[in-house]
Amino acid sequence: MICPFCSAEFLKGMKRCPVCNEKLVSDVLPVWKFVLLSAVTFGIYQFYWFYKCWAFVKAERKLTFSAFWRAWLAPLYAGVYANQLKIMLALKGIKGGFNPFAVGAAYLFLSAAWWLPSPWQVIGFLNFFPLIPLVKALNEYHQLDEKIPPNNSFAWWQWIFIFLGACLTLLTVVANFL
Repeated sequence: MICPFCSAEFLKGMKRCPVCNEKLVSDVLPVWKFVLLSAVTFGIYQFYWFYKCWAFVKAERKLTFSAFWRAWLAPLYAGVYANQLKIMLALKGIKGGFNPFAVGAAYLFLSAAWWLPSPWQVIGFLNFFPLIPLVKALNEYHQLDEKIPPNNSFAWWQWIFIFLGACLTLLTVVANFL
């Protein structure tokens, strides 16, 4: 493959160019990929996504907190993350088209919906919807500085999650309606 920055050749799968040391992997996450991974993993992927996002905010804003615990307690911290993202967007001159309180409240409500009696608990399956504006805004933030296209392919571990999640989704749907 060819580096878009210095035209040097590199092996597929490398994260940085061996010559100019520029990043070769985009931080942009296509919305469809986020939705698919969130849906088939019943929110497990959201833990990973929140962890990566909180680690990014921590590094970018030079804050001191545990990204792991903020991700683990994501239903409680989703609104706080949305507010931090909105501040970061404003610093770059981007208008975030979301309300941090509404995002946090909707994510908390949908995450708690898993505790509703069957079949209403299926509403909790949609808890990724309030995060879509955050994914779009974060992508806009990353696209300001990146010259490389978004990564539309899946890693091997994502394929495993998709397969296991699809099986679990099928079993859940069948169990709820039989």
